[in-house]
Amino acid sequence: MARTIASVFQQMSISFGLAFGSLVAAGYLGDLPQTDQIAVTEALHHAFLTRGP
Repeated sequence: MARTIASVFQQMSISFGLAFGSLVAAGYLGDLPQTDQIAVTEALHHAFLTRGP
């Protein structure tokens, strides 16, 4: 039973981390279109540096 609960919490933490990272990247992207590959790449780099260390 404890293993099941731990597994559920692990999956939820991965999901929340991914969702938060996406929100951070969206914040850096701002109102720029997602078709601008350079802007998207820069937003992902900034989000990675914000979330990384």
